[in-house]
Amino acid sequence: MSYRISPVWWPVIALSSPVLLPMLFIKNGRYKKNIIKSHRINNARMERAQPLEIPQLESFELTVLVEQKVDNGFWGAPGVSYLIKTNLGSLLFDLGFGPDNQVFTHNAKKLGFRVDQVDALVISHLHPDHMGGLKAARKNKVTLPQEIGDADHS
Repeated sequence: MSYRISPVWWPVIALSSPVLLPMLFIKNGRYKKNIIKSHRINNARMERAQPLEIPQLESFELTVLVEQKVDNGFWGAPGVSYLIKTNLGSLLFDLGFGPDNQVFTHNAKKLGFRVDQVDALVISHLHPDHMGGLKAARKNKVTLPQEIGDADHS
């Protein structure tokens, strides 16, 4: 794919090139150094990695709280949230958009889910559709809907 630059811009490009070109070369050099550095750091981490001792489970149950595709009566959203129950405990994996929209709350109520049923919370990554919405992302704080119980005093 090629882009055509209007001749109107040619003088601006010509005048700024003595500044822009060295700046771009410097940025490109930094980028290449950072790529090499990140590979070196990751390789060192991999060499130090030890096997994880993961206990064998007797039972494993996965309940979908939020997902795009849903059964009748449930609401769908682009975020995700899963309740994982095992014989060793339970965890809530991600929160979808949480209190920012009512999908999590609606589906949780329909399934009879409350916060006090969970031993741990795992947030896969800090995007609004995984950690509880835009307010949570701005504050960098996970947010649960109050309707499903108080996380501190459930």
